[in-house]
Amino acid sequence: MKNAFTNTMILTAAAMALGMTASAASEGSFKAEVPFAFQIGSQKYAAGQYEATVNIGTGGFRMLVIMQAGSGRSKVAMTTGIVSPESANSDSSTPKLVFRCGDNGCALAQLWTGQSPIGMMFRAPRPVAAGTQRLAVVRMQTVNGD
Repeated sequence: MKNAFTNTMILTAAAMALGMTASAASEGSFKAEVPFAFQIGSQKYAAGQYEATVNIGTGGFRMLVIMQAGSGRSKVAMTTGIVSPESANSDSSTPKLVFRCGDNGCALAQLWTGQSPIGMMFRAPRPVAAGTQRLAVVRMQTVNGD
């Protein structure tokens, strides 16, 4: 019963997200070469070339639509909040992906489009041990949507 409720909630959230993308404005389209495997939330991605679009829905809600180049399949990643450049000690004018890496791999933690003074945060798994932690920054290129 609990699984059925959870699945229904997930499908409802996905349908709402897809519905919002139809009327959403875009904060930009980008491409980036990510040289390592990573994850966004619970979704896993291989190293490679990625194309990403940041959509802004009703009320300023942001979501990332990401696709590995040549795959033809895109996934939606929901943001968990926004972050200011001062609190992140980051330059907001450069489009980039910021990954938190540790013993259990790398996870997308922030995305900066360079077109907005705020960045987007993503849920990154907590480190399983007190091993070495580091940030990895991958620069993105803006793609013209002409």
